[in-house]
Amino acid sequence: MEYFEGSPRAELRPFVRAVWSLRAPADPNGGLDRIVPDGCPEIVVNRADRFRRLTPDGRSHEQARILLVGQIRRAIEIAPTGVVDLLGVRFEPGGLFALLRTPMHELADVDVALRSVAPRLRDALVDAVRDRDPRSALGELEVALLHAFERRGRPGRGSAGLVGSAVRLVRSGPAGIGGADGLAARLGIGRRALERLFRQEIGLSPKLLARIERLQRVLASLENAAPDTRWPDLALRHGYADQSHLIRDFRLIAGTTPRRFLAERTELASCFEPRVSSHSSNP
Repeated sequence: MEYFEGSPRAELRPFVRAVWSLRAPADPNGGLDRIVPDGCPEIVVNRADRFRRLTPDGRSHEQARILLVGQIRRAIEIAPTGVVDLLGVRFEPGGLFALLRTPMHELADVDVALRSVAPRLRDALVDAVRDRDPRSALGELEVALLHAFERRGRPGRGSAGLVGSAVRLVRSGPAGIGGADGLAARLGIGRRALERLFRQEIGLSPKLLARIERLQRVLASLENAAPDTRWPDLALRHGYADQSHLIRDFRLIAGTTPRRFLAERTELASCFEPRVSSHSSNP
């Protein structure tokens, strides 16, 4: 399996958190991969066999080749059906709204063909990645996105600035924010206005985004945790009241307990977990 994740070019960084590629041969023993929410919508270009996504009612559907994935509020399960060759753009929480101007709450918990939302962008991305190696394709993908942003024009400074500031505060951790009321006060707006802004431009409530960001910090810390790390200590380190609080959030967002999550984690799913820095990986 070959995974690469890198920072986007400077012009895209207010809107895009990372670009990435993933390649792997077909795995005859492959099963379901659990993908945990990270607060970031994505566009994924599939250049090989399609993936299937399991829905909560036990059914599944085949995902599109050029896929828009809105905010997910709870872990989803996907499965490759053969060879894997993906290119992805991981947006900042408010970055996709800046590009599409589509209310993000309408895209929450769904994946749709990009053609149905932004056909011109979809065609540009197809042309950009055709017959290119992954690194070159990601570079062309960034150019196509930059042109799309230029055609769209910059979003209004007021809301874009507020969303960016809010996300930075949430990402910095729970200390000093004081929940949604404290976050709104730090930004100089009312709580209701903050909630409307998040619903429109991010697709999550301020509270849920904060919970997702905190759980992602826990997952990142597990990579370097000592074998004898105690869950109560980990919970307190990341601002949970106690171990039970951490487990409740794990169940809510990851859909399972911490121990079961670690036992069932797949190599493919681990590629989408938080990382300290941009890197390439060849496990």
